[in-house]
Amino acid sequence: MSGVRNAALVSIAEGVSVAILTNGVIVSGLRGLAGEFGHIPIDPQGPLCVCGQHGCWQLYASSSAALRFYAEMAPASSPLSIQGLMQLAEEEDEHAVKAVTMQASYIGRGLRLITAALAPELILIAGDLAGSWHRFGGLVEGELSRNMLAGAPPMLTLTTDLELSRLRGAAVTALQRHSGYYSSRRPAEPMALRAY
Repeated sequence: MSGVRNAALVSIAEGVSVAILTNGVIVSGLRGLAGEFGHIPIDPQGPLCVCGQHGCWQLYASSSAALRFYAEMAPASSPLSIQGLMQLAEEEDEHAVKAVTMQASYIGRGLRLITAALAPELILIAGDLAGSWHRFGGLVEGELSRNMLAGAPPMLTLTTDLELSRLRGAAVTALQRHSGYYSSRRPAEPMALRAY
């Protein structure tokens, strides 16, 4: 969307990662660690995360979480890929539908972390849930709306071209670095998000 200057790209895969655009600038943070919202605990009593904390958002909202939910409900089933799980959900498999529904609900609830911290105009969702967004996207949107700190929720849009989004983000970051944005006392005019 042309002219958007405050946005977040939420990538849902084995984990959950977030790219941040604030005031037209891609934010990378110290050592490039800005955007690790997937490692913010939402349930201190939850499972242990690889980061050493319990109940991180990605343990509930990632594709790995959906597969875990399914395995807990259907332990006799053979191990699945996330694509296999999404296919089962499209075929109305009861446990698959419930597992992906749980994942979608947790994605929406966790987006509160992003809206409360960053107040973006736009949130782009990318990743494994894209193929079933027509079915589960409404759950994400509903949870986001119910859990807003204040005001209306930001625009929530699916992006299916994650590789192109990453390439654009890398290009903007490189341009910002070479333009003197980070080093000059009077930074260059920040860039606006042009398209997604």
